[in-house]
Amino acid sequence: WQRMLPVINATRTLLPKSLAKSIVAFVREPIALACIEHQFSIGEPPLVRGVISDLLRTGRLCAPALHTRSLSLQTLLEPVS
Repeated sequence: WQRMLPVINATRTLLPKSLAKSIVAFVREPIALACIEHQFSIGEPPLVRGVISDLLRTGRLCAPALHTRSLSLQTLLEPVS
């Protein structure tokens, strides 16, 4: 949360709902944060990180490793079952 909360606060009024829907649809199996950011960073890379952080915050995506490790580009994000 130490890395995610500043991103969420900085981008909270700019987060496109369509981008959130696209990311949730893209994450069908565990995938590294770097791969998601690479796939969706066409326009504004900080917004992609903001959307991902918000999806984790709201429980629309999960990252079990965050219970024991810090967020990194190798952190695996998973769909919520």
